[in-house]
Amino acid sequence: MKLRNTLLAAATGLALAASGSAHAQSLLGDTVDLTYFFPIIGSTIEDDGTQVVSPQASYLSFRTILTTVNANSIVSGTTPQGPTFFGSADFSGVVITDLSHSNIIGVSIDAASNLVGFDLSRVSFTGDSVSLNFEGLATGANTRAIVDIQTAGVPEPTTWAMMISGFGLVGVAARRRRTPAVA
Repeated sequence: MKLRNTLLAAATGLALAASGSAHAQSLLGDTVDLTYFFPIIGSTIEDDGTQVVSPQASYLSFRTILTTVNANSIVSGTTPQGPTFFGSADFSGVVITDLSHSNIIGVSIDAASNLVGFDLSRVSFTGDSVSLNFEGLATGANTRAIVDIQTAGVPEPTTWAMMISGFGLVGVAARRRRTPAVA
């Protein structure tokens, strides 16, 4: 009985330790490809190519717009060259793709965004891409649209090993039969 309780306690401890080991993933180390589309998605105006997201951020520019992709956000803002007006169209903006190592589960507009008219209705995403539609908007000096990216936590391989070991110990403990007492 004492061995069974010890095994159950060990298995529970391992399972609890494993469940807390998942870590939120960022975009760091992922590749990004930034393309500007107008007047529809699929009609490329400029493709800034593929870069790797690093702690210093990957800078991708289009005319007077500077788009920065960093660990947990995408920032599009004006450069010193001046304001920009995005023409009326079905889509006038940037699409960030090739985020193949990320699992994007949500986006939100950062409170520091100051591009008038830019809201969540202008942002769409999949697990590996984000689209920002600036159609009909105008930028001024120091204008920024900041989109925060939420990614799913991904368990590390050691976490999986501990969790499987914990389940195995629970199975052994549950299967083990108590030896009848000798009278």
